[in-house]
Amino acid sequence: MDKNTVDFDCLSSEEQLALLKRLKNRAKPNKNKVKNEEKELATEFPLSFSQQRLWTLSQLDEQNLAAYNIPAAIKITGEIDLKAISLAFNEVVKKHDALRLKLMVKEGKPYQSATEASFFDIPLVNLASNEVNAWLKGEARHIFKLDKEKLYRVQLLCTNNTEHILLMNFHHLVFDGWSMDIFKRDFIQAYDQQVKTGHISLVPLSAQYDSYVEGQRSYLLSEQRQIDLDYWQNKLKGCNNLIELPCDFARPPTQSFVGKKHSFVLNATLAEQVKQLAQSRNASLFMTYLSAFKLLLARYSGQYDVSIGTAVANRQDAKFADQIGFFANTLVLRDQLSATSSFYEVLECVKSTSLEAMSHQALPFETLLEKINLPRSLSYSPLFQVMFVMQDIIDSNRVSLNGLTFEEIAIDNETSKFDLLLFIYLRDGKVTLNIEYCSDLFKA
Repeated sequence: MDKNTVDFDCLSSEEQLALLKRLKNRAKPNKNKVKNEEKELATEFPLSFSQQRLWTLSQLDEQNLAAYNIPAAIKITGEIDLKAISLAFNEVVKKHDALRLKLMVKEGKPYQSATEASFFDIPLVNLASNEVNAWLKGEARHIFKLDKEKLYRVQLLCTNNTEHILLMNFHHLVFDGWSMDIFKRDFIQAYDQQVKTGHISLVPLSAQYDSYVEGQRSYLLSEQRQIDLDYWQNKLKGCNNLIELPCDFARPPTQSFVGKKHSFVLNATLAEQVKQLAQSRNASLFMTYLSAFKLLLARYSGQYDVSIGTAVANRQDAKFADQIGFFANTLVLRDQLSATSSFYEVLECVKSTSLEAMSHQALPFETLLEKINLPRSLSYSPLFQVMFVMQDIIDSNRVSLNGLTFEEIAIDNETSKFDLLLFIYLRDGKVTLNIEYCSDLFKA
């Protein structure tokens, strides 16, 4: 490590705050400033059920709100047009109402409305290379005042004339895991159009987030809602409410959301073997990796009635497929295995459960929680404490365009919403595994 490098994690809390304060004093307005106004549109509408749950959690536990941040960063290498960066970002915000949602509380009940699109300046922050990591971590820990500020933040970090980082922090209320690829695609396209033609023209959306919320409410009055609810109540009847993995520390009385992450790329030969195995059993890669994960959890916990949460994009309707926002829904995948189950038997069980669950995915997880009768605890999440997510990302992590390179960089906000989360993503021909775990329960 360079002698001038600051190890942020080794500093005391007071030293970390002092360092971040010094760094933030360097933020200065972009010289290519654009008009900044914000007007509220007339139409108010309720929160979606997923948004409502996050809002409720935020009122109960204000100390752990950073767990629901989605920090994101795009490293841009090459000589950039600062004005075009601001204009491109603003056009993405203009296209997606979800990024302009403003929360308000009336008679104790939250509502939301989209503000009019109005251009604003992206702050420019000059940093030394060895100060970037501390800045990223500090921003990831920002606590949003949900009904008093925008639900995203953006800055442009500059380390030299040919290296910038577009740093963003979205609250989960307006963004989900599928939104980042949509944002990146629109942003790069907008920047390219601005530089080449001096004009940005993104394809408009046929519907906005209020249409999704309206559709959700209509679904709850439909026959399909009762069909889906009956399925989930029957499927989860008598399930284990807590998976008891061997922990390094005693479970705290209140869930803290403090977490760590570990990431690695799966050996290419092994990844190909898993792919061939899945094909030979007429199963998806999701089902195959999930089967291995469930079998591992069962062996470690000694519990063979295993429920794991997973997230689905919840964008079945084509008009929401390319829209930024909080659409994702949570499904609970329960499989009743046995100590003698072979991997192939587990795979068949997981395959059947996954297909059934996907056909009943429209029921909001929050509605299920209301209807199912389970004991609740402040020390762990209901129904499941382990989550498995798999995402096949078509767009490359690294995009080269007109002498510039755009590359996503990972930011760790050092939180974990569950005991354990395994996130597998397929990108650029690689299988990457990200393991997020509660550091109040497990050592590194």
